[in-house]
Amino acid sequence: MGKISNNTNKNKGFTLFEVLLLIVVLILVGGLGYLGFKQVNKKSKTSTTTTTQKSAMQNTKENVATTTKLDTTVHEVGITIQTEADISKLPDYTPSSFKAYMLNLLKNNTPFAAFPGQADEGPLLTMQYGISKISQVNISGSASAAPVDKAVNGYFGSTPTIWVLTPAGTWDEESLDGIVCKSKNGGLVYEEFVKQCLDSAGDLVQNPNGSITSLAQ
Repeated sequence: MGKISNNTNKNKGFTLFEVLLLIVVLILVGGLGYLGFKQVNKKSKTSTTTTTQKSAMQNTKENVATTTKLDTTVHEVGITIQTEADISKLPDYTPSSFKAYMLNLLKNNTPFAAFPGQADEGPLLTMQYGISKISQVNISGSASAAPVDKAVNGYFGSTPTIWVLTPAGTWDEESLDGIVCKSKNGGLVYEEFVKQCLDSAGDLVQNPNGSITSLAQ
């Protein structure tokens, strides 16, 4: 009877050892499985993030390319502006910087005497601007002194004028009576607006700036 009892105890001890060993094995397998899953998940997230970043960068490049692409269309118009309210006559495709430039001119467009300093100073005049061509970099038209008194309207003739966008984003006004190939602030005049211009030496030459369409990206 005593031997049977001892064998029973040995069997019990052996079973407990096996259970403990099994638990340890399961813990190790579970731990390794968790680490493996974590690594795979990390790679998946990294891949997804990289793909998202690449997609965002591509979209950004496309947006930049779209927003910086210059519209080289030259629009023929017939617009006369003399007051601030006349800015509304300029179409939507007119560069906003040019509208702001002209608005500033018209804010200070006060009447002045035709012959200041003389006994008879003549009719009061205000400047009037005509716009005939509009593009994103060159705008042409005329500038004239139009009398306030409508009875003598047309008292002064107009001067052919071109407005040139400079690299700084501002506008220069140049007279077409002696247009230069490059405005005083670096803006270029294109052949759609003038075929010949004065170079730096003051010689009349073929427009060296070429067509405005060369600016298209």
